[in-house]
Amino acid sequence: MKFNKYNFLKAGVLLAVVGFTATSCQEDDARSVAIKPGKTLSISGSSTAYVGDEKEYYLLMNKADADYSWSIESGATITENSENDAYVDVLFTDPADYTLSVSEGEAAGSKAIKVISKEISFSADSAKRSEMLVNDTITIELDIPGGINGDGKIAYTIGGSMDPSRYFILPRYESPLDFADTISSIKVVVTPEEEVGSEDLIFTLGAITETELAEEYVKADTLQTIVYTFMDDTKMASIDTATVTITSAGVYEFPVMLSNASNSEVTVDYGVSVAIGVNDATPNNSSRELVFEAGETEKSIVLSISDNAFSTDRTVTITLDGVSGDDEASLKTNYVEKTIMIKAAD
Repeated sequence: MKFNKYNFLKAGVLLAVVGFTATSCQEDDARSVAIKPGKTLSISGSSTAYVGDEKEYYLLMNKADADYSWSIESGATITENSENDAYVDVLFTDPADYTLSVSEGEAAGSKAIKVISKEISFSADSAKRSEMLVNDTITIELDIPGGINGDGKIAYTIGGSMDPSRYFILPRYESPLDFADTISSIKVVVTPEEEVGSEDLIFTLGAITETELAEEYVKADTLQTIVYTFMDDTKMASIDTATVTITSAGVYEFPVMLSNASNSEVTVDYGVSVAIGVNDATPNNSSRELVFEAGETEKSIVLSISDNAFSTDRTVTITLDGVSGDDEASLKTNYVEKTIMIKAAD
C-alpha cells in the first residue's frame, strides 16, 4: 500500500478528529454524574426568606441531559427554570414553612424553607434622649428587617407633653406614611421656645395598609411606641426684671443667669444707665462684660451706691445687650432689663 503526502495528511486529520471526540466525551462524562436509582438530590439555596422575596435554588450535582421536576406548596411559585431544570427561582407570597422538592426518575431531594413576614417597628436607635436645638429636625427611623420590596402605608400617631404648636411633620412624612426604598422614617421639626425644661413626643405605630402582598409586612411585637425626650440645651441669658427699691447706701448684686451651662466661654454684654452716686463695681470688669466660664450658669452685676445717690429720687437701669461665644446662646426675650428705684431720704 502506498502513502503519498496527501493520504498521510488525511490520516492525520482523521486521527485528530477521533482524538478530539474521545476527549470531549471524557470531559462530558467528568462533568456529569450518573443518577443511580434511589440517589438523593442535593438542593442548594437559602433555608429562610421573607414574604415578597424571590430566591434561586439549584442542584449541586446535576446531569446535563436529565429532566428534573420541581414542586412546592401553595403560597410560593416557581417562576423560572433552566433548560434542563437544574435550577429554579421561587417567589414567596405567604408566610409558612415550605418544602421545595425535586425529582428525576427514582432520584429525589427536598429542602425545608421558612418564610416570614417583615416586622415593622421603630429603630432602637431612635428611642433616645435628644437635645433640642433651634429648628431641630428629628428623624425617627423605622426598622424593617429584610428591606422594602414593595410599597405600602403605615399609620402613626404623635402624643406627649409637647404642645402641638411647637412641632410640625415635614411634607411626605405625614401619617399614613408611604414607606418605600427612599422613605422609611418620620421627620418632625421642633421649634424652640423659652422655658422649655423637659418635654417629650410619643410616637405610636398604627395599621399597615396598601401593601402589594397581604402579609408582606406586619407590626413587630416590640418598639411600637417610643418616647422621644427633648432637653432644653439653649443658653439663654436673663436678669430678674422685677423692679427693686433701694433706700440706703451699699453694694448690691444683681444676678444674671444662663439657662444652661455651655461647654465653652460665654460673654454677656450689659449696660448701666448713668446716675450720680452709682458706680459699676463688678469684679474683674472694665468693659461691662460678664464672662461665664464653661460650666457656669450664674454671674452678678455689682453696683456700688453711695450716699450722694439719695439726694433725690433716681432710676437706674441695667440692660443686657448681647451674648457671644456659643452659637446656641442668646438673650431671653423680655428678661433683659432691670429697673432700680433709688429713693431719696425723707
